[in-house]
Order: sequence, then C-alpha cells, then structure tokens
Amino acid sequence: MNKNPFDNMAGDGRFKDRLRNRIGESVARNQQEGEQLREQLTRFLHARGRLWLGLPAVAVITFLSLFLLRTLDLPVTEALAKGGIAAGIVSLWWVVGIWGSADRRLAKEKVEEDDENPLSRWIERQKQRSVIANRLLRGFGVLLSVAALVAICSPQLEMLFTEDGQTVHAVFGILLKLFCAGALALPVKLTAPRE
Repeated sequence: MNKNPFDNMAGDGRFKDRLRNRIGESVARNQQEGEQLREQLTRFLHARGRLWLGLPAVAVITFLSLFLLRTLDLPVTEALAKGGIAAGIVSLWWVVGIWGSADRRLAKEKVEEDDENPLSRWIERQKQRSVIANRLLRGFGVLLSVAALVAICSPQLEMLFTEDGQTVHAVFGILLKLFCAGALALPVKLTAPRE
C-alpha cells in the first residue's frame, strides 16, 4: 500500500510537538512585530512638533510656488486646482517622511545587519581611513542621486527640450518631483543623529 511518511511522525507525537513549537514561534514573532508597529505608530503620532508644524509650511510653499508658476500658462481657476493637488501630494510625502523618521530602533537594527555585509564593512573602513575616500564616496552618492533624478524626470526633460509651448508644464513636473523628494528626505534628515 501507499504509505504516508507523516503517519509515523504523527504517531510519535514529534510532528505535533514540532508543529506546536512552530506555531508558538510564529505567534511570538507576530506579537513582537505588532508591538514594534504600535511603538512606531506612537512615535509617528508624537513626533517632534517641528515636523508636524512643517506640514502646513510645506503645503503653503508648494501651493504658492506651483500655483504662481501655472498661472503663466493656465487660467487662475485651473492653476488653483493644480497648485492644490500639488500641495496635497507634497504634504502626503512629508507625512511619509515623518513615518520614516519615527522608527529609530529598526533603523539601528538594519545598520547592525548591514555591518555584516562585506561591502558595507569595506565602505566603513574606507570612511575611517581617509578623508579623500570619504569625499569620493559622497561624490559618488551625489552623482547617483543626480542620475536618479534625471531618470525620474526624463519625461519632463524630454517635454522641455522637444515640445514647443510646454516649458511651464515641464518645469511644473520637475519642481513637483523635487518637492516630493525633499519632503520625503527632510524629516528623516532632521531627526537623524548627528555624527
């Protein structure tokens, strides 16, 4: 007859014990992750006042700058709508930036995990060894950031250089993407520990 290999394990009780242990480990891991999420949510809601006070400031700056830009090629009512939508989008990215800056402990654990990576250990050694290597790594990071920005803004750059009469629309798209990137990075930078 056809024998199932799990029949013997089930009869011994070892299978049940292993299954019970795995379920217990899974439940404990889920509870721990739930606690971490609650802590992060608490830190997010009670983030430093300057981060939450920055939200209306970011929205107003975005609205005014992009509204005024769009009034060059659109009627005022359409420019108001475009500026309001842009302010909402940038505000959403600001909130995401606050969320990203709210969890310090997980970031520290990630740094500890990255320390096990040979490439990150090599980069850290190079940073500690010389100022030149540190500057080269920063320059490489800036170069990669510019390349990523050009890749993200490529449709607007193409519109800017190829299509006539779309200059304001292309500049609007580029500025919106820059504001979003800044709104995401600034809260994280403001709460980063000083070196």
